[in-house]
Amino acid sequence: MSQIFISYSRTDIKTLDLLTSQIRNIYGQESYWYDAGIPGASNWRQRIQVEIQSCQVFLYLMSDRSVASPNCLDELRMALQYHKPVLQVLLPTLNVEYTDALPKDLQTQVENNQHVDLKHMFDEKNEHFMDLSRLWGSLNDLIAKSRLPLTKTERWLLHNQFEILKELNPDHPTYHKNYFDNAMEILSKGYEWYYNEIAGHIEAKVFPYGNAEEVVNILKMFRDLKFSWEELGETEDIDRVLEFAGFSGNHETSELVFTRFMMNSMGEFEELMPTNKFNSHVPMLPRYRRMLNVWRVCPSKNPLTKEDITRIKAAANDDSSNS
Repeated sequence: MSQIFISYSRTDIKTLDLLTSQIRNIYGQESYWYDAGIPGASNWRQRIQVEIQSCQVFLYLMSDRSVASPNCLDELRMALQYHKPVLQVLLPTLNVEYTDALPKDLQTQVENNQHVDLKHMFDEKNEHFMDLSRLWGSLNDLIAKSRLPLTKTERWLLHNQFEILKELNPDHPTYHKNYFDNAMEILSKGYEWYYNEIAGHIEAKVFPYGNAEEVVNILKMFRDLKFSWEELGETEDIDRVLEFAGFSGNHETSELVFTRFMMNSMGEFEELMPTNKFNSHVPMLPRYRRMLNVWRVCPSKNPLTKEDITRIKAAANDDSSNS
């Protein structure tokens, strides 16, 4: 069974291929499923039902054809019936307004669900999406929040681990008197309500690959800016807006902590170490994303031309956009 069920129209197969190739790179070969692979003799509806029932996220690729497809709408209804997180992705082939795209009964049910607008993110000339960071952020968030039950084998192995720990550390000060016995009973009986009691030291929320990839691209961009400025032989210091300023401690905490770990513990991008202990005190992601959109399409990034640097700086200062 796969993490992500993808509902789509056959007319959007090229877009599907572009997205699944990147999903495969980030989440793995078996991370997603869609109905192209159902054998002819299989019970088609039953297989769809099984895949939706077992998925973590229902990914709905919305186009003019998919929002009018009885099959896609049935799949969406089934996902809602099983209380699956629904992520709506607005494709460039969706021309109707999002609020009018679905039948009223479905629109009412999904209006509070996340949606990602890719309608203006497709570069037709080069046939690729210019920025998928919002898609990865939303998908990562939903996957992280989805709870998958432990299998019987996993419970058995963990039960044995706690039995061993009890023998090795019966009086360990970290654990209360009945900790090991309680943990073994929780696992043997499958009391999911108490799983967090025995895994309190493990973060429930992860910092997903896609979010880390965005941070790494931001740092690569600032490294290119720094190197290119030096290569141009400019005598004046680089503009502060073109220096990495960290992330907001209040609004971008995960990005800040990950970047600090990357630089201090892993020794990466040390040449970009900010002087403010990584805390910019104001949200920086909107600015960085505007800059990334320009940096990505620069013909040469190492070095960048002075014209490229000027355009990246202009994007950084353009706060009229929410991108």
